[in-house]
This record gives sequence, structure tokens and C-alpha cells, in this order.
Amino acid sequence: MLRIRRRTVTGGVAIVSVAGEIDLVTADTFRDSLSPHLSDPTTTLLVCDLSQVEFLGCIGLSILVDARSALTARGARLSVVANNPAVLRPVTVTGLRDVLRLSPDLPAALDQSTVD
Repeated sequence: MLRIRRRTVTGGVAIVSVAGEIDLVTADTFRDSLSPHLSDPTTTLLVCDLSQVEFLGCIGLSILVDARSALTARGARLSVVANNPAVLRPVTVTGLRDVLRLSPDLPAALDQSTVD
């Protein structure tokens, strides 16, 4: 089961908080939760809070990389809150730690809204 909470804060920052497992069964739900922000010109930073994710499969990693690419193409950024082994391990093992902008918590991710 996947639980998602979306909210927008001031300054073009959108937050998508995810809890549960991101796998083949829940991939479309996860992708759909990010999708509106990828083409929204008012979103300059999309924070994907995965601190409550219990499993992150390859499909979830692929969705994050695609989201990063879409945002980067229009000058926006993606920040991923990753502070648990269920997220950090697959990100590290696949070499995506150098690709995805990781933050240890939500306040640190939000601080990136002022960083180029």
C-alpha cells in the first residue's frame, strides 16, 4: 500500500510525501503523484519526501530519475529526502547517489530552494 500527501508551499516549492512501498504495483500511483509538478512552470523545486518509504524498487528509482530529467530540462530541481536504509541502499547500490540530490530531512531539502 502506498500513501501519498501532496502540498505546495510558497516560492514555487512542491512537496510530495510518500509512505509505504514503491514497487511495480504502486509505480503508477507514485508516478501520477509527481507528474503534475513536472510540467508546472510555477514549481521550481520538487521535494520528494521518502522518509516513510519501506521499500524502493528499481521502478521507483527510474521514476525519480525521469522526474529529475524533466525538471532539469526546464530549469527546476528535484530533492529527495532519504534517511532510511530502504531508500538509501538502492540509491547507493545503483550509483544514483551522485545523480539524485539527497537530503537527510525535510528542512534540509527545503533549504535547497534558495541554493543554485
